[in-house]
This record gives sequence, C-alpha cells and structure tokens, in this order.
Amino acid sequence: ETTEKYLEYLNKYFPSLSEKEKGQYWNSIKGDFEAYSTLSIKFGGSKGKTKKSLGNIYGFKLSTKAILQSSSAKLKNRVVNSGDGDLIFRFGQFNEKKELLTKGLSMSESEREGNGIDMAELEKEINSLEKELSEESEDFAQIFDNQQYSWKDVKKTLKPNEYAIEIVRFRYWDKVFTDSILYAALIVHKKSKAPELVLLPNGNELDKKYFKYYTNVIKYKAKDKKSYGQFWEKIDAHIPDNSTIYISADGVYNQMNIETLVDNSGEYMIDKDNIYYVSNTKDLVLNATEGYKQTYETNSAFLIGNPKFAGDASKIDMGNKVSSIEPLPGAEKEILNITKLLARQNWKYTTLVLDSATEASIKSMESPRVFHVATHGFFMNEVKSEKEDGKEGIADNPLLRSGLLFTGAGALLANNNIYEFNKSDGILTAYEAMNLNLDNTELVILSACETGRGEIKSGEGVYGLQRSFLVAGADNVVMTLFKVNDEITQEL
Repeated sequence: ETTEKYLEYLNKYFPSLSEKEKGQYWNSIKGDFEAYSTLSIKFGGSKGKTKKSLGNIYGFKLSTKAILQSSSAKLKNRVVNSGDGDLIFRFGQFNEKKELLTKGLSMSESEREGNGIDMAELEKEINSLEKELSEESEDFAQIFDNQQYSWKDVKKTLKPNEYAIEIVRFRYWDKVFTDSILYAALIVHKKSKAPELVLLPNGNELDKKYFKYYTNVIKYKAKDKKSYGQFWEKIDAHIPDNSTIYISADGVYNQMNIETLVDNSGEYMIDKDNIYYVSNTKDLVLNATEGYKQTYETNSAFLIGNPKFAGDASKIDMGNKVSSIEPLPGAEKEILNITKLLARQNWKYTTLVLDSATEASIKSMESPRVFHVATHGFFMNEVKSEKEDGKEGIADNPLLRSGLLFTGAGALLANNNIYEFNKSDGILTAYEAMNLNLDNTELVILSACETGRGEIKSGEGVYGLQRSFLVAGADNVVMTLFKVNDEITQEL
C-alpha cells in the first residue's frame, strides 16, 4: 500500500521539485521499495503470490529507476527560452503553487490553516494551470507523462530472441535495514509468465572485492578468472547464446561492461550476445510507441578536441583527482580523421581544436546529430564543503564534481577549488551539461578517459557526465570506464 501511494505522490508532486529536493524526497521514500524487495523474495509464499510480487518489483523499477534523470531543469529551460511572456509567467505561477503544495504536505492541519493553505483549492488551481501549460508546451506535456508501465508492456515489445533484464540493488531488510546488500536480476522474454528471478546474495563482495578485482584485471591486462562467475554466470544460464539483451543496470553494474567478461570456455560476452544498456527497460516500451520515434532532419556533427589547456597545466594533477592535463595530439588526430570521414559522406560538421575548443562553443551548439568530444574528463571524490557565503552543499552535488576540460582549464584547476570552476570558461561540469541543447542528438561520444565514472546512486545510475548528456536530450551516450590507450581509441 505505501509503495503504491508513493507512486501517486511521485506523479503528482515530483516534477515541481528542484533537482536537490527530488534527491532528498526520493531518498526519504526509497527504503519502502527496498523493503518490499526483501519481503517479496523472502515471504512470497505460494508460487502465484511470488510471481505477482516479482511483477510488482519489476513495475516499481519501471516507475522509479532513473527517476531523477527526468529533470525539470530541462523543461524550465525550454519554457524560458520560448520567448512567450505569458507562458513564462504562468509557468512561474505553476511552480510557486506546486512548491506551496509540497510545503503543505509536510504541515499539520492547524499549521496549514495558520498559513492560509487550502490543499483542495490549491490542487484545483494547479490542475487548471497544468492543463493550460500542457496544451501550449509540448515539452511540458511530455515531462508529465505519468502512465504506469508493467513488465507485461516490456514483454510485448520483445522479439523471440530478445531478453530485458532489470538489475535491482537493495539492502536486506529484517525489521530494520541491515548492512547486507543483495542484487536481483529480473529477466523478461517473449514467453515469460512472470519475471524470472536470479538472486545474487553477496552484494557487499560484488560492490567491493570483486569489482576491484575486475578493474585491476582490465587495468593490468591480466586473465580474468572470477568476474564472469561472480557477476554474470547465474544470469547467463537463463539466456541462450546469440541473444539480444537489454540491460538496465543498478549499483556496481553501472561501472562495468558485461561485454568484457569471459565465460568458462574463454569466450567474451561481446562475441556471444548482442548487449544494449538502457536507463530503464521502460525505454523499450516508449521507443515502440508512436510519437517517440525520432527523426533526424540533417546529418550534422559537432567535433571538439585537444583544447589548449593553458600555461603550466601539465604540472597540475590535483592529487590524482584528475589526470595531469597534458596536451592531446592523439585526440586532435582522431577528430580530424572523423572529419574526413564525414566530409566523404556529405555531412555538415563543425570541427574545433586547440584555441577554438572552448566551453562557450559547446554551450552555443544547436543539437547536432552527433556530438564527439576528445579531451580530458575528471571526477573528484566528495569533498567536505566549507559552509560559508551560502555555498554549503555545492560540493555535495556530484554533478559539480565531474566534467570535461576545455581551453583555459589549466588556470581554473590550478586553484584546486570547486567553487572557481564556473567563474570563467574552461570547465564544463556535468551540472552545466544537463542544460545543453541535445534534443535531436542521436549520439554523444565522450572520447575521454573515465568519463563513465561518477557517484553511484542506488536505482539512479551514475551521477556524472553520462547522466547529464541523457538529461540534455541525447538518445545514446558512449563513454570510457577506464584509462584507454590513445592509439586504440583512434582505431575505435
């Protein structure tokens, strides 16, 4: 009952909250969804009940996974840039009323009376404003698409050899939450009577010990004897070879690529199956829906690489938080090779290197079909923010602690101060990347080391660059999880 009530709340009130408030609200309720996962798996009872409860877990994931990714910042940006004064004014009124409503939710009846808040009246006003805005702004209507989907909807989209997998990470609940982490893989295919469950009870070891082993094996090009057995073997047993697999990752699975795993016969998963990563398997349903089909009117590309980082930038490495920023002649070669390829195919393109490779140029680009960036990426671990001058909490936001470096970045990094990053051009943070115009962009390629890194939030994926480019509108993002050899990158 509580989880279903929360889904109603999420649909009604969530879109009006700021990014930070959304995070806080979701953190305050997600425990109930985690507890439900434990209870379903442990106390499902009869077969029928277990099937139903596994279906519920799948449904809850469709409703809540990557929920913070649907950012209202994007909507605001579109409405504000519409140039329609009346629309902007009403959007402001709408937000104020929704904010008042969410404040009212946390008040007692007497407090509401004291503050003159009539919840029923307020809801009516909000609903009529929402209808007006929805009719006039297509973007607004899409963001408030609150239809609930189930695993059966996903099943309908699958062809005979296709499998959808929702990976769910949750804390084990036993009257209170324990320190034990579990992973569940819920598998759906064309003939599923209910999602199939694969339980991995050693989540703590997967998150730490075995993930560290996996990264070291790749880093040192050693033979991987354990990762397949720990992360994939049990799931793979349910999937025939030569299948197409859609994976919606959670937890540590966001930081690894299943295609790199080697099975017991020495075969790589990339050679065995066709694997796609999706933010949420609900995307399969949306992509099959008329109206979600994307058409690309022009073949245009925006390529940027080997910025002039400035002065003595090569001396900076910020205590391993970012690689020392040497020039990237390999990245420039990569960009120029791709430009030649595009020219032969009669694409329109903008190619920027050295002094021209600026942050400002990226912010002014207009939704190219392909956006290719070859520069240094960085991810800073959490720093304790100094609570002064109203800056508290800034450094707590992981989207401000990852980004891409452009011309002039050296001078900004030399101060080693996160608050300086936006004072002048040179560093595009993940937070800023969310507001880029990528509504008609099919592919973003982040050809920079460790651009897939960031802070993992359970059920949300990685808070970092990949998430920001998806929020900004990109359909697909390709990024690197590890430090990669320059020549190999060019080849690819």
